[in-house]
Amino acid sequence: MKSAEAIRLTARVMEKADKHRAELRTFWGDLQALIRFVRAWATGEYRRVPWRTVAVAVAALLYLLDPLDAIPDWLPGIGFIDDAAVTTALIATIRKDLERFMRWEEQGI
Repeated sequence: MKSAEAIRLTARVMEKADKHRAELRTFWGDLQALIRFVRAWATGEYRRVPWRTVAVAVAALLYLLDPLDAIPDWLPGIGFIDDAAVTTALIATIRKDLERFMRWEEQGI
């Protein structure tokens, strides 16, 4: 994925996330960190990360945008269960790198 595409992806995910903040509250903090991580990678601000981590992060964001996921988002009350489960599982696989990124952010970008 090219940097410009990754930046557009983060903007689209942020737009969807803002509209569905209540449904995504169980992993809101992690989602925000994931969006910031992909954006920082795409802009070249943060590159101290394995390519696999970037691929998993992008896959998580793409799943959130995919209208053909396991449980359709438009189903009231349950539409975002699969989004939360898949995103949480993917974040778990890159947790150490995501936490390293957040420490980097705290140190003053």
